[in-house]
Amino acid sequence: MGSLSGKVAVVTGASRGMGKGIALVLAEQGRLDILVNNAIAIPDEIVQPGGFWEKPLSNWELFDIGVRAAFVAAWYAARFMVSQRSGLIVAISGYVGVTYTYSTIFGTTKSATDRMARDMAIELKPYRVASISLWQGLTMTELAKRNLANSACDPGQFDLVSGLNSAYSNQTLTNL
Repeated sequence: MGSLSGKVAVVTGASRGMGKGIALVLAEQGRLDILVNNAIAIPDEIVQPGGFWEKPLSNWELFDIGVRAAFVAAWYAARFMVSQRSGLIVAISGYVGVTYTYSTIFGTTKSATDRMARDMAIELKPYRVASISLWQGLTMTELAKRNLANSACDPGQFDLVSGLNSAYSNQTLTNL
């Protein structure tokens, strides 16, 4: 397994004040090697049966957290990485960007995340900074288990026995 010794990494996961928090971390460290955009908040009603028109319009906040916040964090991170001429920006995504899972807004958010990571990679490549979308597979967190049990999606599209545990993403990132 690779080592992150001597590397500075930021992992997002908060849904509020993230841009400010990222800026503070970066200012303290003076460098940044890895940014992992992992922030997303899934409202309970997202996984309930029903069409997008039957759910609160406030569910659009999922897009703001999953895409806008990732863009803001990457914007701050790229400023450090480009000047260092090295770095890795990782967007946590998955199969939900190309399959129906939970709701229209959830899939749309992950599709946008994938496209954003790809387009950032093109713009960052001349500066030796990489941007990737990491498809971690079904990660069996407590939230995922609860949401899948209540979801309108087809449970047959998931292998609930061999779903990944949360350590898998950590091992994958370390090896990158």
